[in-house]
Amino acid sequence: MKSKLFLATLAATTVIPAVVAQAAEGPFDDVPANHPYAKEIGAMKEAGIITGNANQFKPSQAVSREHAVLMLSRALPLAPIREGKTFLDVPATAAYADVIAKAYRAGVIDGAGDNFKPKQVITRAQMAKMLVQAFHLQPRTNKGDFTDVAKDHWAKDYINILASHGITTGDNGKFKPNEPVTRAHMAVFLQRAMAQQTTRADFVGQWEGTLAEAMLEMQLNITQDSAMISIPAQGIKDYPVTLEMKGEVAVMTVALGNQVMTLESTLTDGLMTTVFKQNNQMFNMMFHPVEPEVITYEKVTVPVEGGNLQAALQLPVNVSKPVPVAIIIAGSGPTDKDGNSAIAGKNNSLKMVAEGLADKGIATLRYDKRGVGSNTALLTTEEGLVVEDYAKDVEALIEVLNKDVRFNEVHLIGHSEGAFMASLAAQHKQVASITSLAGAGRPIGEVLLEQLEAQSPAIANEAKAILAKLEQGEHVTDIAPALQSLFRPSIQDYMISWLAYDPAALLQQTKAKTLIIQGENDLQVKPADAKRLSDFTASKAVYFKEMNHVLKDAPTDPAGNMATYFNPTLPLTEALVPTIATFIKS
Repeated sequence: MKSKLFLATLAATTVIPAVVAQAAEGPFDDVPANHPYAKEIGAMKEAGIITGNANQFKPSQAVSREHAVLMLSRALPLAPIREGKTFLDVPATAAYADVIAKAYRAGVIDGAGDNFKPKQVITRAQMAKMLVQAFHLQPRTNKGDFTDVAKDHWAKDYINILASHGITTGDNGKFKPNEPVTRAHMAVFLQRAMAQQTTRADFVGQWEGTLAEAMLEMQLNITQDSAMISIPAQGIKDYPVTLEMKGEVAVMTVALGNQVMTLESTLTDGLMTTVFKQNNQMFNMMFHPVEPEVITYEKVTVPVEGGNLQAALQLPVNVSKPVPVAIIIAGSGPTDKDGNSAIAGKNNSLKMVAEGLADKGIATLRYDKRGVGSNTALLTTEEGLVVEDYAKDVEALIEVLNKDVRFNEVHLIGHSEGAFMASLAAQHKQVASITSLAGAGRPIGEVLLEQLEAQSPAIANEAKAILAKLEQGEHVTDIAPALQSLFRPSIQDYMISWLAYDPAALLQQTKAKTLIIQGENDLQVKPADAKRLSDFTASKAVYFKEMNHVLKDAPTDPAGNMATYFNPTLPLTEALVPTIATFIKS
């Protein structure tokens, strides 16, 4: 029995050396592979931020203030932001005098009066402040709220910022702010901060956003070597930008003549949260990444007066028989086929309508207006342009679609001014139906005066006199600066032709069945317009309580409402597309 027991024990011991030989080694002799922070300590060793002594790290030993600064100086460049300072207890001959001076100039440390106390251990609270300032960390929504950090604790904000970034997690709801930082914990905090450090590479790409207060769309194109900004409404394209990384903040400076704009941006969930500064004013804005357009439509070219009109034919999938097709006509201004413009922002409203109707088995044809996007070349000058020119483009599209065997009916969907264009085109070409989306029900002169009156009664009075002359077919030369964009001489032929029509009476003259859709939260066109259209035509009017002018549910406050104009990810009002589809198929 004894011999058997001895052999069994011997067999077991012969296995042990093989297992030990294959075990992973830790980064230091006193930090084995199974140490809870072996990975973080190893990463810091590999990066050259910690070195140890004779392959010993002493993970439980407290870190001195000078050693904490030394580690930070190895982890970051510590760019200077202020003049230097001489600490009385850090003579020029001190071992770490240079890195301490560098950390002060970078704003990472402040010292205690004229002293730095380099040999004193650093507390967890002091470490929190040092890391936040060194890495330029910004607060995020989730905070620590540790039970042992009082609301008036001097380091509470720094501690919460660390927690919001996941750099510290605490221990059972406690942070222990006054306890010294161990070498192991210092390595962990540094590794976590460096792992999520934002670099210029994270900002590389194309971005677009809107300064809502000024309704100003901006585009950024950032590469590793350059940065440029475009502001279409101001004719600024690919203007050079100086980009400097300050921790996780990308500071972009734009010098336009005597004007200097600054954009301070951080990345949050794939978006660029930005503080825009100019002339001692500060505004918040958001930049979205520009995704390459996924072409889901058939490109169509239609001969029109002056050249060829480029259009997008959105077709339903898996359809073997002829289907209805609707021409989507965009609203006023430089609006493209998707419902977007440099003035009204990017919201993709008409693109969403087209894609939504395709899902319902209805084809659509949408297009950039003359002078916009792919059809820029069709409009070389504003002088002499009249509303009938745009209507003739719609007529040409109707004619082409009526000959296409894939479609059994041609319908028109006009948004805002596009509803008026639909009625005008339908005077000369037969269509199955007209859908008016936020179409004006009164002559444009009344609508403009109502909008201007809400902004400034004085400006509205000036506009009233100008409109009176234009309605008589007379051109106006004396125009106030505030009204130049609306009544500039080059656009007056267009205004004169537009003022000659009453959209309700025009719609009444068409033979097509009509659907009128209006949002009650529309800042530009009111439910009263829809009612007048309905009264004139005896057509059905559908009202959506929360829908605004870009066909999306919006808050009632003007600023929140306007913000939706620049949000291409916000969906359409839920019942909008089903209502249109049901009407077209009925």
